[in-house]
Amino acid sequence: MILLRQKRGRGRARICNSDCYDARSKECHCVCGGLNHGVGEEQARKNGKVWFEKVAARDPSLEVVRHQAELFEDVT
Repeated sequence: MILLRQKRGRGRARICNSDCYDARSKECHCVCGGLNHGVGEEQARKNGKVWFEKVAARDPSLEVVRHQAELFEDVT
């Protein structure tokens, strides 16, 4: 499941998904910058909300994945 997406040129995007939050390796190369790396889906959802709120205000290339806002609504 994609939690974060950053639009790039020519229809490309950087994403944060289960490859990151379920990772076992030490290196993270996705858009979260390591915040969600290996923390599991539940924590990544919590982190994603905070990350998006902080970064989205200064970076218009970020977008909410269609179902992402709904995911974040149940995070306390």
